Amino acid sequence: MITKLVVLSMLSILLIGFQTGSCERKRDDKWVKWGGPHERTNLVVFFKKGTTNDQIEEFDKNTLNLDVQPIAFIFRVVNSDFVGVGINFSTEATPEQREQLKKNIKESPIVYKVYEDVVPKEIKDL
Repeated sequence: MITKLVVLSMLSILLIGFQTGSCERKRDDKWVKWGGPHERTNLVVFFKKGTTNDQIEEFDKNTLNLDVQPIAFIFRVVNSDFVGVGINFSTEATPEQREQLKKNIKESPIVYKVYEDVVPKEIKDL
């Protein structure tokens, strides 16, 4: 009984530690705040109504390719029946990389609107 209690206590402590550490990540000695729909976000992209999950997945793979893009964090956003993504750039992203990614996003046929440096939940003009 005591052994089970000790094991459960240790697991709880580990899980709390992992959860606490998951809110931010350290990258090259700089803390990167991941953000979310209530936080200021570098880019918020909304897709046209009727865009399918497959099309969004294809957009994620090709346009927001995390293997080559300077993106620290991506999260889903829903506002006024529009589905989209919030994007925060990595601290290493150069101005040229940011501009190129914005250009690629705006050229996508499934993108309805792009916002820069906004809080996703505060967007009112969709």
